[in-house]
Amino acid sequence: MLLGIALAALFGTGLAPAGEGEYRLPDLDELDLPRGDITFDPASMYTAIESNLFFVEPELWGGAYVEGRTLYVNAVGISTQEATRRINDLGFTTGFEVLETSTSLADFDRATTAIAEDMATSGTVGSVGPDYSQERLVVGLDGAESTGAIDDAIDRFSGATIGLGESGIDVAYYDGGRPETTASRYYDTSPYKGGAAVEFTRPGHASPAQPCTTAFSWSKGSSQYLVTAAHCTMSTSGDSYANARRIASNQSVHYHGAVTWRSGGALGTYSGLHGDVAVVKVNSGSTSARVYVGTYNTDLSRIVRAPSSIPQGMHLSTLRTSGAGPRIGNGDGEIDPDWISLVNQTVTYTSGRTYKSLTFAEHNAQCVRQGDSGGAFYTQRSDGAANAIGVTSGTNNGGSGATNCRNYYTPISYVAQDFGGALRTG
Repeated sequence: MLLGIALAALFGTGLAPAGEGEYRLPDLDELDLPRGDITFDPASMYTAIESNLFFVEPELWGGAYVEGRTLYVNAVGISTQEATRRINDLGFTTGFEVLETSTSLADFDRATTAIAEDMATSGTVGSVGPDYSQERLVVGLDGAESTGAIDDAIDRFSGATIGLGESGIDVAYYDGGRPETTASRYYDTSPYKGGAAVEFTRPGHASPAQPCTTAFSWSKGSSQYLVTAAHCTMSTSGDSYANARRIASNQSVHYHGAVTWRSGGALGTYSGLHGDVAVVKVNSGSTSARVYVGTYNTDLSRIVRAPSSIPQGMHLSTLRTSGAGPRIGNGDGEIDPDWISLVNQTVTYTSGRTYKSLTFAEHNAQCVRQGDSGGAFYTQRSDGAANAIGVTSGTNNGGSGATNCRNYYTPISYVAQDFGGALRTG
């Protein structure tokens, strides 16, 4: 049966008093989200659980999160003993705890979709997705809007309907800012690496060109690809920017490939797919299993060893981005977010596009910038190599104030799940 989303009382949602008859939206930090110990790294365990259990049986699992030095795994409809046995079968016996919960990954997906569709209808800028640590949805609204506009948005969302069996689901609200997609590093010569500058144009047109970044090299069959962001390959009016061209160190432009697949179009993520990603088939030259590291126009790089997934709540010091920044003037290229606050969030950008399954990587001051879209999120390994984490999508342009810099990426695991093939490693 279809039931309305069960909402907490107004102040139970996290809305805080701001004056007579008014209230303010809290920052995400004020929602009591999980945060792991910086010395605890469950990425290998979580990657195996995600690919072998969550992706395969989303009705039996309710997500996972890190608190302190434990990875908590939510089980739905199976006993903690059976869930523990399945995780043990993957080779893990310590560092995790199974909890019995009632809201599955599939339930969260249906709930997120219901509110996201309502957001698109109302034109409200924001985001929505699960908080696995408190078995609730969190909705990011634009705190710059009037109290009346926020009231209207909450009223609209409370009317959304989702199938959740016999129970509803709590919703908390926070100030999500105004999410924006990020639109050069230029040592981009064959073999092509992740983190390099790339431009996209319409077939038969030299301009306008959309400057973005490559994330990682990809293989499928005998073909070689570069992964980037889907929004880089589509204008806001719906024109396809199918041609990809590289930027050489002397600023000369050379065509090297074409977009052959994307997870979303003019409106955002396509139904049944995930995130904000596209793949470019390389027709001239070859790809490299490396990603550029460092700021500005560095030519330093790390070999990519493996894909990896990061759970909600993980606190780490090794996460980095690799973005080309703007072609003229360059950008920071590399920033180092240190907290994964939320995962599997649906974000509606100022462009009106809505992308599903994005992860929030927080930093108190550093944001990805224009031109970094499509670039790599990776972790530094102790052996000097890198693990591939995700593909840059956008930011809330926060930081240095009440709101953290919130950087959005598509987990690399969704590229394999939706497009097929495999990350190129060395």
